[in-house]
Amino acid sequence: MSKFAVTNANTGEVEEEFASVPVDEIPAYIDRAHEAHLAWKETPLHERATILRKFADLVDENADEMTDIIGREMGKIKKQGLGEVDKVARTARWMADNAATHLSTTHLAAAGAASSYVEHQPLGVLLGIMPWNFPYNQIARFVLPNLMVGNAIMMKQASICPKSSQYFEDLLTEAGLPKGVYQNIYLDSSHAEEVLKDFRVKGFSLTGSEGAGASVAAIAAKYYKRAVLELGGNDPAVVLDSKDVASVAQKLVGLRLANAGQVCTSPKRMIVVDELYDEFVSEAVKAVEAIKVSDFDDPEVGMGPVSSEGARDEIIGMIEKAVADGATL
Repeated sequence: MSKFAVTNANTGEVEEEFASVPVDEIPAYIDRAHEAHLAWKETPLHERATILRKFADLVDENADEMTDIIGREMGKIKKQGLGEVDKVARTARWMADNAATHLSTTHLAAAGAASSYVEHQPLGVLLGIMPWNFPYNQIARFVLPNLMVGNAIMMKQASICPKSSQYFEDLLTEAGLPKGVYQNIYLDSSHAEEVLKDFRVKGFSLTGSEGAGASVAAIAAKYYKRAVLELGGNDPAVVLDSKDVASVAQKLVGLRLANAGQVCTSPKRMIVVDELYDEFVSEAVKAVEAIKVSDFDDPEVGMGPVSSEGARDEIIGMIEKAVADGATL
């Protein structure tokens, strides 16, 4: 079950709650998406690009409010939030400027035929299931290229980010995107099959855990739907040599603690050769101690809160288990 709510990551207080969409209302979302797609796919590419450019302008104009929303929802500090929002705007402009080139017909050698070519056509309605660690960018990197292609999107964002996901839709609508082409849906996780079983929904994209990916991929396979999965990472940083160990340690600590450590590609463990180990550990400890942990909007904050009390408790449990298994804290 999914409970959609803004639970302030800085205070633990529940600020707003949003009701999940009842099962019997899901077909209406698909109806709207399908009907919108039929018109949107015929919309000239330059008109789609104009909407994305306007969307980018609106993102720039509303950057402060957008970062405040995710700062409360999942704790992202202001500086990093502004960086994420800027990337969304830049992605929208890049898609608007370059889609025509990448979607143009590719002519191939005839190879015995009268002519051979590859033509790019929209699929239809797609379901997106996105995570909370980059609330806007994870949506943008899936949605914006698909809008330029001519697809319609139903977006289920993480349950702790209900306000930012709706804000994304509101900005697209304000930019001129027709109703139904992009819909934020407070979809209960257990109801994903109710969407994917509809023949008008052609596929889905999910970024999340291996468990979530396997679960939804199994449903997609059942109905022969296209699937794109980006799942968890467990990346090492390997230090073999350095003339400046302190700077390497500072850099890796910064990468590890960015977004409160909640990045799939951040280094989860450091592997350091014996001759550099002691110095590296000493410098890494100094780098961590120099970072101020505070609320997302503190001007001096170096690391904000993790996304939820549940995430905090899980991390504490991992530390306690590691120590019990022999790790040095």
